[in-house]
Amino acid sequence: MNWLRRIAVVMGLCLLFGTPLSAAVWYVDPDVQGNGDGTMDAPWGTVAQAFQSGKLTGGDEVVLLPGSHGHIKIWNHRFETPVVLKASPLGLVRVDWIEFENSSRIVVDGLSVWPSGPTSTRPSLIWIASGASQIVLRNLEIRSREDAREYASWSVDEWIERRVIGVRINGSKTRLEDSRLLGLSFAVLTTGEDVVIRNNLIQGFSADGVQSTGNGTQVIGNFIADCVKIGGNHDDGIQAYSVSDAGVPSEGILRDVVIERNKVLETLGFIPEPMRCQLQGIGLFGGIYTNLLISNNVVSVSAWHGIAVYGAQNSAIVHNTVVHSIAPNDRAPWIGVFDASETRVSLDLEVSNNIAPLIQSSSPTAPIDPRAGNITLVRADAELLAPAVGEFALKPGSNLVDRGVVTRATPQTDLAGRPRVQGAAPDPGAYELR
Repeated sequence: MNWLRRIAVVMGLCLLFGTPLSAAVWYVDPDVQGNGDGTMDAPWGTVAQAFQSGKLTGGDEVVLLPGSHGHIKIWNHRFETPVVLKASPLGLVRVDWIEFENSSRIVVDGLSVWPSGPTSTRPSLIWIASGASQIVLRNLEIRSREDAREYASWSVDEWIERRVIGVRINGSKTRLEDSRLLGLSFAVLTTGEDVVIRNNLIQGFSADGVQSTGNGTQVIGNFIADCVKIGGNHDDGIQAYSVSDAGVPSEGILRDVVIERNKVLETLGFIPEPMRCQLQGIGLFGGIYTNLLISNNVVSVSAWHGIAVYGAQNSAIVHNTVVHSIAPNDRAPWIGVFDASETRVSLDLEVSNNIAPLIQSSSPTAPIDPRAGNITLVRADAELLAPAVGEFALKPGSNLVDRGVVTRATPQTDLAGRPRVQGAAPDPGAYELR
């Protein structure tokens, strides 16, 4: 590193990060040739050198200086407290892909992740293997290619060429939060237990936004929009299904899944016909599901399944707003309750305070209580602010104000974080009017 770059980096990092008192701060500079010692004066040239140095201990920070760092592969590194792999704020810090195996308590913060070459050899850009745990991914920019912000202008061939999974999580207790995922196939696939997918922006995807088969998954506060049709996949904003211990889909039981405060929008108006997909909103097919909670979500799609659950038991679908993304329709999208099979039935399921064009159950063991505050609304613009442009709260003076009921699963806050209840009774749907 030349002395001018060194001075600029030191001054900038001191101002932006401060000086930690109890943890070491190490540096990786992709412009360095050979081995350094991780200090500012002699940074490592690769992340691999940092983890192989034997110097890292829990609580340390590894600052990646601006530039292209290639791929990051972290195997067999476990820490008692987290080690933070942090992008310098002084310029773009890019990697091709990241892989974790048999490692734990590592935080990746602020990196830009997209491949410099073809994606055909990479099944996913970030992979957390089943032997890894307690990995945190935050403030990341994850793209299939550098130009993924322009996904709306891609041809079908370009989408196929750039088809890659954004984040695949097989390890447990992993978090993906406050990140942006653009121009991907499956944006997030997770099979690990106790995984949290929170406050991410997922735009432009050609398969599913989020797909999970892991117990204890939480999908909370995400914005998922703009699906593209390039194949025979039934695209879902958020999908889950159970898997048996032997790995057989649609068998076994999926437990303790929370899907809450998400916005799932089929289109933002950017995808041209005929590439615009007919998105299914929140689909939980092939259960059984126990202790499932679907609450405070907005779903704007044109497929039949707005929110569909097959084989839910001891669960709740409450305070969701579901609208048709194109034109009024009295049949779709629905909030639907079904049995997964004759022996895998829905049971003890609360469906209350929802808004949708159709709210139905075909399960004899899980009827919908007509007094549960659900509202059938075909013309969403009659009662909601401006659903065509993404405003799904109730209009002031709406006939639906205070039309909900208090139930055992009523969330204490709405999608925007406002306290519920504001009036004599809760408002139906995802928003509580002040």
